[in-house]
Amino acid sequence: MRGKIGNKPKLAAVEAEVVSHVKDTPNLGTALRLAGPSCSSGYRKPDVHFAEDNGDNFENALEHAKPSGNLDFARALSQAVNDLIGPQKAASGKSKSVYLFVGGRDTCSSRPVEVVKQALHLRPYKDVELTLKFVGIKVPPEVREILRATRKEAKKLGYDAAVVYANKPSDLDDVFPEGGGRPSRDQYNKSD
Repeated sequence: MRGKIGNKPKLAAVEAEVVSHVKDTPNLGTALRLAGPSCSSGYRKPDVHFAEDNGDNFENALEHAKPSGNLDFARALSQAVNDLIGPQKAASGKSKSVYLFVGGRDTCSSRPVEVVKQALHLRPYKDVELTLKFVGIKVPPEVREILRATRKEAKKLGYDAAVVYANKPSDLDDVFPEGGGRPSRDQYNKSD
């Protein structure tokens, strides 16, 4: 997540928003998975495991993150989906959300939309509501197209999915729902 959004480094802007949300919703189970700095060759555990009151753990993990190396967002999303709805579900509950912050092109997969599509076909538990929100952080047009195509595939498979773009730090204010919890369906009808 190299580069800047406004006058702030992209990673610092996202860190501030994510940590604030997690600290403001201590009763919400959260986990963190970073998509880099190297390409995944197999399953990698989350950088912060699922738990309530995880704000300090998020802050510590993100504080040490560096915007360098490869971006492996398709496989990171695949692994997050597996954590939430796969046979080894790490998080309990019927309603789950994944927020994927993307600051550039996936440098590990030549076909990121296909990697995500395969992961979304995992859905063995039809009773689990999974919401996906893809957040492009000042991304170029080719990444916007990949995020739109990923959202389209997710919707075809029955997931609530949205794409939003943040081109300035204040755009990040609307990423998370007020008061935490599951985003409203209205957010998904307004997306790109």
